[in-house]
Order: sequence, then C-alpha cells, then structure tokens
Amino acid sequence: MSLLLTTVAATPASAQQFIDSDVDVPEADVVLHEQDGDPWRVTAFSKTVSESRSAAYLRSPDGISFVEKKGYSQLEPAPKGGRVAAIPYSSPGAYNSVVIFDSAGKAKRIRTVRKPLKATVPEWTRDGRKLVLSIQKNGINTTGFVIIDAVTGTSKAVAVRNIDPASSFQWTPDGKYLAVGSVRSLV
Repeated sequence: MSLLLTTVAATPASAQQFIDSDVDVPEADVVLHEQDGDPWRVTAFSKTVSESRSAAYLRSPDGISFVEKKGYSQLEPAPKGGRVAAIPYSSPGAYNSVVIFDSAGKAKRIRTVRKPLKATVPEWTRDGRKLVLSIQKNGINTTGFVIIDAVTGTSKAVAVRNIDPASSFQWTPDGKYLAVGSVRSLV
C-alpha cells in the first residue's frame, strides 16, 4: 500500500505541552520523533485514499494521536492555533464552503464559490485572521482566489485571467499581499 501525504501543517511547539516523545501515526505509516524545544510539530495531514478522495487528520487534544475529520478533504490549522480551516467534500445549496473550527470545536461555515467551482489549498495569514483559497475549475485548473475573514465570517472571490492552471495562492509574510506559485510535474 502506498501513502501520499498531500498536506502537512505544523504549529509552534510552544503551543503544545509535550516532552521527548514518539507519536505513532499508523494512518500515515510513520512515527514522529518529537523533542522538547522542537520549533514545529505536525498538527494535521491529508492522505490520498483513492483517485478521487483524501482523508484529513487532525492531532487530538491530548497530542498522542491523530483523528480523522470525516467529511473533509483538507485541514489547515492557523499558525498560532485557535482555528482550523476545513474543506468539506460537499456543501449544502448552490455554493461550496470552508468550515472554520475554533478551539472549542465550534464550526462556522463560510460560503466560498458557486458550484461547480471549488475553493481548495487553504493558507492562513500568520496571525490566523484571514485565509486564502485557490479557486479551481474541473478540480484542477486554478482560476482565481477567495479571501476569507475568519473573524467576521465573510468571503470575497476574485477571478484572475491568464493564470497558470497549476497555480495556488498564499499570503506574503506580512499578510498584506498574495503571492502565487505553481507546481508542475516533471513526469
């Protein structure tokens, strides 16, 4: 059986209370070797389970295991903790959405784009207040981006002309601008 980790998100180690431990992650067929003082810890990951599905896992509150968030294909914890952006497999109505979970587990669903478009590849600002997602047509061609304000629960979609279809968006370190990058297969 092959495993592909499609997303690995980390949060500052100072936000977690673990000292020199090994965390067995059977869902990913890995063991995380963590030590006090590590600057980062894995808090979420996704893996491909079939050609059309991914499973998304979030670190449990006790820190010793990962729990599948059923119904979601991608999870992205905010850099300072406190929120997790989740991309659901399906959304009610005519729009797709992103779900923002707070630290208590309370969910806030925010509309992103009209179906059949999808908003994927969530990326937080460093302060965890805003999120950008890449808009995809046909599940693979990027056509723009959506900015989510996690505090107010609002979204704004922007179409971008002549963009490389393999592009995705992320915030600049200061959170004021967006940068776009492209990953192409060399196969």
